[in-house]
Amino acid sequence: MFSLLGAAHALEARLEAAVDKVGLSLAKANMTQLVDRLEQDGLVRRRADSADRRSVRAELTPAGERAHVAATQALDQEQRAIVAGLGSGPAAGLKRALRVLGGT
Repeated sequence: MFSLLGAAHALEARLEAAVDKVGLSLAKANMTQLVDRLEQDGLVRRRADSADRRSVRAELTPAGERAHVAATQALDQEQRAIVAGLGSGPAAGLKRALRVLGGT
């Protein structure tokens, strides 16, 4: 189990580094803090919710949309590199093992 947790931590670090290259990070804060940071970075803007005066909505800015596309591409590329590093046999074995551990 500790090996699995260590591997998960290492993989998270690789994915974090991948999105860091485009100025983003994986979500690790509460929602208000996260939206505050994204707004400061010009990636989202807040707007009133027309259906509920108590609510505020966050929407992507054009820069936020570009960052989302870039981050998605960076994550896809890093995930492919991780799987390619395993080779097809070990990758299939890992998928089976994770399904068993996940109970599916």
